[in-house]
Amino acid sequence: MNYNTNQSIFIQIAERICDRVLSGNYKADSRIPSVRELAVEMEVNPNTVMRSFERLQANDIIYNKRGIGYFVASDAEQKIREMRHNQFVEEVLPAVFKEMHLLDVGIDELTKAYTLYISIMKKSNRVFIALIATLYIVPALTFGAAQFTSEKCLTGFTQKFQIIQIDNPELKAENIKVDTRTASEFPRGQILEAKDRSLLYYEGMKRYLPEVSRHDSLLLVSGARDAGQDKNLTLHIRINNIQKIRLNGEEIWTK
Repeated sequence: MNYNTNQSIFIQIAERICDRVLSGNYKADSRIPSVRELAVEMEVNPNTVMRSFERLQANDIIYNKRGIGYFVASDAEQKIREMRHNQFVEEVLPAVFKEMHLLDVGIDELTKAYTLYISIMKKSNRVFIALIATLYIVPALTFGAAQFTSEKCLTGFTQKFQIIQIDNPELKAENIKVDTRTASEFPRGQILEAKDRSLLYYEGMKRYLPEVSRHDSLLLVSGARDAGQDKNLTLHIRINNIQKIRLNGEEIWTK
């Protein structure tokens, strides 16, 4: 795990937790991984993670349920945005203005640079969306024919994920279906579906894309997108090289 040597590690870990809140991986009032779990993931001493938790708790971003664990505050996302906005205005902008003054950079030049940046970001986002869209393909089904349905799943995981961390309080262990077979282990009629393909999706009345993020060998999975009132979902996982699966901080599966 790489850390910036110019900032305390516990602050960087706190910021990464905030990033996960903003990205939707840690949802409001959901339980976050324990101190020990994050210490393993972040490759630090548990005391360092505890300092991160204390910092976040002091800023009302997480709260502690005694004997259960730490949870994301209901208004955590708003607080994080406000905190980072204030930090930008109070710390970053003065440094920028100082450099502008020293280098005689006018506000017009800054405006042009910002406009160009926004234009580039919009183009980058379109490319990013196109790349993400390639992940949302439909599995080929049985009978040896390439029959596709309109149901969605995430596929094409090329990273060597070894641990899957699922943060979804509504999901029960018995509703997680794990399949680590390789293509050679599937019946001949299903070989098209299995070949070189990993699958990850929620299933209820229909299939739903899961919220995911990737951190080295760790795959973080949270809730189902657009599931609405469709409850009692089943999470299907087929990633051949996984070694462990954790659900809401508890290890429920090992290879």
